[in-house]
Amino acid sequence: MNKQDLTTLVAQKTGLTKKDTLATIEATFEAIGEVMISGEDVAIPQFGKFKVLSKSSRNGVDPRDGSKMIIPAHKVPKFDASSVLRKSIRES
Repeated sequence: MNKQDLTTLVAQKTGLTKKDTLATIEATFEAIGEVMISGEDVAIPQFGKFKVLSKSSRNGVDPRDGSKMIIPAHKVPKFDASSVLRKSIRES
């Protein structure tokens, strides 16, 4: 499913226009991203939790030439599905 399909589905469920629905979806994703960039988690009950993990630096190998390298510390986004969502997916 892409953003257009999601917009159509949400518009059908809410009765909003596709234009208003698209604006709402984009604003929601933008807000989630801004909160995560600031370092906070976003928890949506019965759906899941978006969080930012900090990865420490570590030793690695350059796949191009096999030389050793240091992978610097960095942050990565992560999504943990709620138990309600996991259960509904398993049962479908």
